[in-house]
Amino acid sequence: KERRLEYDFVVAPGADPRVITLVLEGQRDIRIDAGGDLILETGAGQIRLHKPFAYQEQDGTKEPIVSRYILRAANRIGVEVGTYDPTKPLVIDPVLSYSTYLGGSGQDSPGINALKVDAAGNAYLAGTTTSVNFPTTVGSFRSAPSGGSDAFVAKLNPTGSGLVYSTYLGGTNIENARSLALDAAGNVYVIGDTNSTNFPTTPGAFQTILAGGFDGYVTKLDASGAALMYSTYLGGTQNDENWGIVVDGAGNVYMTGIGQAGFPSTPGAFSTTFPSGDAEIFVTKLNATGTGIVYSTAVPGAHPATDGGRHIVIDAAGNAYVAGLTRTGIGTPGAFQTGYQGGDSDGFVLELNPSGSALVYATNLGGSGLDQANSLEIDAAGNAYVCGTAHSTNFPTTPGAFQTVFGGGVNDGFLVKLAPTGASLVFSTFLGGNSEETGCVLAIDGPTGNIHTLSGTRSTNLSTSVGAFQTALSGGFDSYVATVKPDGSGVLFASYLGGTGNENTGGFGVALDTFGNAYLTADTASTNFPTTAGSFQPTFGGSSDAYVVKIQFNVPVDIDIKPGSFPNSINLGSQGTVPVAILGSASFDASQVDPLTVSLAGASVKLKGKGTPMASLEDVNFDGFLDMVVHVSTEALQLSSTDTQAVVEGQTIGGASFRGLDSVRIVPAD
Repeated sequence: KERRLEYDFVVAPGADPRVITLVLEGQRDIRIDAGGDLILETGAGQIRLHKPFAYQEQDGTKEPIVSRYILRAANRIGVEVGTYDPTKPLVIDPVLSYSTYLGGSGQDSPGINALKVDAAGNAYLAGTTTSVNFPTTVGSFRSAPSGGSDAFVAKLNPTGSGLVYSTYLGGTNIENARSLALDAAGNVYVIGDTNSTNFPTTPGAFQTILAGGFDGYVTKLDASGAALMYSTYLGGTQNDENWGIVVDGAGNVYMTGIGQAGFPSTPGAFSTTFPSGDAEIFVTKLNATGTGIVYSTAVPGAHPATDGGRHIVIDAAGNAYVAGLTRTGIGTPGAFQTGYQGGDSDGFVLELNPSGSALVYATNLGGSGLDQANSLEIDAAGNAYVCGTAHSTNFPTTPGAFQTVFGGGVNDGFLVKLAPTGASLVFSTFLGGNSEETGCVLAIDGPTGNIHTLSGTRSTNLSTSVGAFQTALSGGFDSYVATVKPDGSGVLFASYLGGTGNENTGGFGVALDTFGNAYLTADTASTNFPTTAGSFQPTFGGSSDAYVVKIQFNVPVDIDIKPGSFPNSINLGSQGTVPVAILGSASFDASQVDPLTVSLAGASVKLKGKGTPMASLEDVNFDGFLDMVVHVSTEALQLSSTDTQAVVEGQTIGGASFRGLDSVRIVPAD
């Protein structure tokens, strides 16, 4: 299925799953690893069958059942399941995922929030490398290293089996790549910092000469990875660091980081003062050609301190939202926390107006210890979702959140949803165990509101879900991935991810494709990090490598809203139904779709007599494959006049989740 080996055992009511036996031949060795996966060592490499996922249908949903493989003899494998209802069918459904190393013989690490995915499922990654043999491609901008450490930019194909391009980026000294952004044309924008006097810049760029010890830089790489569209330093006379970047639809670049004396500012900005010897948060907007600054401002606190922005996003109006760390009270009147909470640092969230001249709001976010915000996203209503780490046992949490008490050890992760005005918490929860959590980055799945997080951990007691890739800590530090419910009340999926080395020393990134599947990156020093057959680099390069993992939560399918019509006009006030075809193909059997689980833009399939869904099987596109055609109520659609795309979600009878997208033109209700 989808080029992956899959098999199901369906255990009839009253039958005994203990009779299931797999007899395996041809392997040199067989074992079950700490995460419950079945590992077969063969002469051609390693085969991994992920820990079985068992469930029973209950009121139209899958209720997970604890299950695991057991070794019965040298080549005989059984399945052991926990308590379940023997009067109902039991389904045992193992799945395989894809995972690859990316690195050479030196130290290779991604930046923070330095992972993006395009509409086709290509993954873009930026980071820092000391490897002289980092994998690059012919025709890329620079295939050989330039100095002590270089930045790298790589584009991985949708199957994780090969590089579309990969390039070094740097001068003869030190470069760090901190983050990247991606525009609709596939151009990549990379930021970081450098002390190279010969970092590659382009004629006419805003700043072509190194001004201080370390300056920031911003580079726009074309869609082929072969040429610089522009490249500029960005810094003053001391040390500056670029950490966060986002690009708007016109190609303007918004950045944040740490600025010191001489960092460029603009007249009329919120604050034009960068003090000598100390550091401030900066927010800078660079024009679309890289030749000039639209605005640049400091964000001072009560006194100069070592403050810095870590991540930046923008809304449709051009307001910039920044998260990071501060040692001052940067809160505005009426904000959730207007003053500094103590300890070594607080996290913060701020919103800057489109001209860069004033704060809409700013709030501290912390307790009495060292707290830091690393990553944030904004939803359509202006709520800010923030992920970071908290040393404070009194970091503010909210009743009903998943974890309201500090987990112990050095640090916990945290996840916060902040109201649009910055005045209150919608929810706040720890995400941590008995030792230490690092990093913590997030991405939000728009159609569901689920929040995907990735962090590093050395805690041994973090919760994992049925179907987790790995239920226990494997090394000193592992990565930890968790999908949190939209209201912060619980975790839908959680798993450790790592080998016997450390997965925590560099950056972390998480991104989602249009089908809701998650892409993860961090660094690993594990020689046995779990990779998959056919991936680009299944073996460890040396010292430390980046990894890229794709978790498929939903099968991508083709859909056709209002089959045969274009444009797909929907009148929200028509009080009718909208037909939707879920298209069958050689890789997807639409006859197995359960119409009772299907929704279009949040609206369920309309029912007729005795609860029967309005659905039928027909070949609407005449390709020889049956399509499932369902009808949803127009009035129930959760669409607005600005929407240009609608999402269909559902499950097959076997429980596999799927998602499809199609264009729409909205006719507003009268």
